[in-house]
Amino acid sequence: MTLSILENSRKYRMLQDNVIPIIFEGYKDLMTYFPFLSKKFLTWKNERFFLMNSRNLSDFNGFILNSSRYNLYIGILEKVRYKNLILIGYKYKYFKTFIKHIVNTNNISYARFDNYLKFILGVPFDIPTKLEFQRNQINTEKALAFMREHNLKIGKTVILAPYSNSVPSSKEEENLKMFERIAKLLDLKGYTVCTNVDRKNSEPIKGTIPISPSLDILIDLAELCGYVVAFRSGFTDIVANSSAKLFVYYPKVYIFPQISFYHYCSLSYIFDNPDVLEIEGDRNKFVQIIDNVL
Repeated sequence: MTLSILENSRKYRMLQDNVIPIIFEGYKDLMTYFPFLSKKFLTWKNERFFLMNSRNLSDFNGFILNSSRYNLYIGILEKVRYKNLILIGYKYKYFKTFIKHIVNTNNISYARFDNYLKFILGVPFDIPTKLEFQRNQINTEKALAFMREHNLKIGKTVILAPYSNSVPSSKEEENLKMFERIAKLLDLKGYTVCTNVDRKNSEPIKGTIPISPSLDILIDLAELCGYVVAFRSGFTDIVANSSAKLFVYYPKVYIFPQISFYHYCSLSYIFDNPDVLEIEGDRNKFVQIIDNVL
């Protein structure tokens, strides 16, 4: 999502050309979707790259794209002091400032994750988050080969994405049982059902095909399969840029008074896509909607 905002900001000339994104090595394949940013970017291989090994961090002027899995926040302020370093992550120090800004302007509708990122990046709130890009034929061919390899049917496959590394409740028994119910239901309807897995979440939903596609084919793969059913996660940030039919479940959690997790992270608002079907906190209703639509 952050890369999307940076890409569109550069496209609309709201961001200086000398901004260089620095991303974790394992996410490098994502850059295939960002033609402006991919011209010049850096990667790090582990969380100690800057904090422990770099002597030049105090001279760095740009953005570090972080996640809760790589805690770069500790000690970083000591090294950069008054330099223009922006650290993007869940522990970002300006979060309370952002909320205060929203409350002072009485504009709760702007209390969304994409606007939080725009706030700390210093770009206008009306910068779009959804990407506009030309399909890469090489990636499309790779996605087709991946489908053939895993016996996935074009237009008749549902990708389940039940795990979220930033929301531990996704792995609670009741949530996993919900995805098991969905898998059985879709199998009876004749869909091929697969589960997106990774090294941290390696168990597929019972009765489904485990898949672990590379990031550079994820959007094409979702479109070729046709459908994605997911717990709200970073995975959905990527596939929200596809034309696949997207069903997303949100836990009933408040991250700030009057602002729920759904309010803050709603894909239909962030990506301006009213066709995304989203349910907050009601598992039975989520299953029922999928049953009615598919």
